[in-house]
Amino acid sequence: MTGIAGLSGLTLGHFLTLGAMLFALSVIGIFLNRKNLIVLLMAIELMLLAVNLNFVAFSH
Repeated sequence: MTGIAGLSGLTLGHFLTLGAMLFALSVIGIFLNRKNLIVLLMAIELMLLAVNLNFVAFSH
């Protein structure tokens, strides 16, 4: 058995949609919380997570 058996029904579009939603959420978080450094860093981390998710989705 190759890959993760539970994710066999998910397509590239599902992962790209999830990545776009995470990226949009992080951009909103950056614009709404410019004064709080911890929340700003968490939003940047979420943005990097969305980009990495897209990289992994395109690699398979």
